[in-house]
Amino acid sequence: MNIKLQFEVERRLGDPTISIIVDDNMPVYNGPCQDYYDLNVSVIPGSHELRITHYGKTVNDHVYDNDGKVVIDKHVKIKSILLDDVDLNEELWDGEFYPVYNPDYITDCVKNSINIPYSLTPNLYLGHNGMWTLKFDFPSTDWLIKIRNNKMLKVSDPDFLTREQDLTIAKAYFDIAPDLPWDRCV
Repeated sequence: MNIKLQFEVERRLGDPTISIIVDDNMPVYNGPCQDYYDLNVSVIPGSHELRITHYGKTVNDHVYDNDGKVVIDKHVKIKSILLDDVDLNEELWDGEFYPVYNPDYITDCVKNSINIPYSLTPNLYLGHNGMWTLKFDFPSTDWLIKIRNNKMLKVSDPDFLTREQDLTIAKAYFDIAPDLPWDRCV
């Protein structure tokens, strides 16, 4: 299976480090994050999990302004993933990030009564140390066809309802519109 990954990487404070793993196997990449990867991974048909781990970030990997707001944050942002040359697009948002919070960050959040989530989804921004995971099936094209068809069958999208209502109104208009001779329509 071929996996292509593209990242947006903040390097002003040094290279973030990542590990890319499929299932519980050895990492297919481990080291400073690059912008682009083209990896070939041996997998058998069935369910799998892609894991991107951001690690090695310290409390010194931030720059703050005078108000204490972070202006530079060493991070990795997932821009795209292709499985066997098929772009995942919206499926990326199905991934889940499990941050490993710095103890000082936890103390600050508790002090300010801020709840800290166990995981973040949807999320493509790996700012904390932690692991982003995406479950998928191989062959990936069969999996993508199945999940995309399932998403298309859901009619609970408000935009879809609006478009359906617009279509109904347009049909009603043409139902009552007089028939015009073809030469007058051109």
